[in-house]
Amino acid sequence: MEFYIESSELVNALARVQGIVDKTGTSILSHVLVSTDKEKDQITLTATDTNLSLQASYPANIKVEGSVAVKAHRFFQIARSLGDKTVHIKFNARNRIELKSGKAEFKIAECRNADEFPPTKNIQEGTKISFAEKTLKRLIEETVFSIVDNKRAGLNGAHLEFDASKNTLRMITTDGNRLSLSEGIVEDISNLPADDSLKRLFDRVLVPRKALLELKKLCEDDEMLWTISFGNREANFSREGMSLMVNLIDGQFPDYQPVLQSLMSKVDKKEAHIKRKELLDVFRRVGIFISKTNNAVTFDFTKEDLTLSTTNPDYGDFEEQLDVDFDGIPIRVAFNLKYFQDILNAVQGDTLQLELGDVLDPCILQLKDRDDCKFVIMPMRLN
Repeated sequence: MEFYIESSELVNALARVQGIVDKTGTSILSHVLVSTDKEKDQITLTATDTNLSLQASYPANIKVEGSVAVKAHRFFQIARSLGDKTVHIKFNARNRIELKSGKAEFKIAECRNADEFPPTKNIQEGTKISFAEKTLKRLIEETVFSIVDNKRAGLNGAHLEFDASKNTLRMITTDGNRLSLSEGIVEDISNLPADDSLKRLFDRVLVPRKALLELKKLCEDDEMLWTISFGNREANFSREGMSLMVNLIDGQFPDYQPVLQSLMSKVDKKEAHIKRKELLDVFRRVGIFISKTNNAVTFDFTKEDLTLSTTNPDYGDFEEQLDVDFDGIPIRVAFNLKYFQDILNAVQGDTLQLELGDVLDPCILQLKDRDDCKFVIMPMRLN
């Protein structure tokens, strides 16, 4: 195997696999498989942790075809140390990778035969859904923070749904105390099954948090089109020159629709409109008095304003008022500060719309000028 590649391309390729490979171990899972294709003049890098597999191709000048597994983290460290130059890479007879750039020369001993690398899975062609990269990135950003390690498998991933009536893909997450929902327009769909089969297809689709975070890193060009293909217990997220194969979580996502519909249809709702940036600014100040054991912030809504306050016996007290457009009977309710901060940091929009019921009813949070995302937060008991 022998090829030339631009150092910037090599760094970019190796950076993408760092979140997947084992960076501390010595097994084959700490390696990246490098394969060359002389006809296409490209290299393909493959990395896996057995649950997540990334395969991506990059332009290169191929002299001799071949493949080898190389210690991924070491390879990345070397690539990052090089200047903006062309890199010459060759696999020699002593099972070492020789790498030359300018006057620098490296020989990497941590190489393994390509046949030791786990084979890449292929899923049978079925339903495919395509959408813009900016849509995928937004869906992940607006939902991934609601996934935490949970004993219930059904809460450990993002649930996907396709809404044929709106032609949208929906992503929903929950940790039991909050729920995040975001949806985006589907650009294309093929091999769509009948309604009952479609429901069965998505019934147990749970994408792990790690897969979502890696997908988000791969979203670098808003104009790209991503396609999801579904297998038995796998999903393949792919775009031109790249695919991420994901083992789905074996679990059942809770039936959230009845709860959400019940909250949306309450007749005694109270509604508040608040400027997102102003609320974030207050959260930064109130956060000074928040700790892991004392994370509640009290929201006092009146016709004229909103007062946010917290009391921490170890740190002290905080209180600040905000202008608010509030419709309803005044109410005092407490929420976990982090739950609100996660939402406000993830969404884009000027004005938040809060829908409140009674003191212990969940709060529904939306953006005033958007109908493609919703968030539900459970309140905390007031002392």
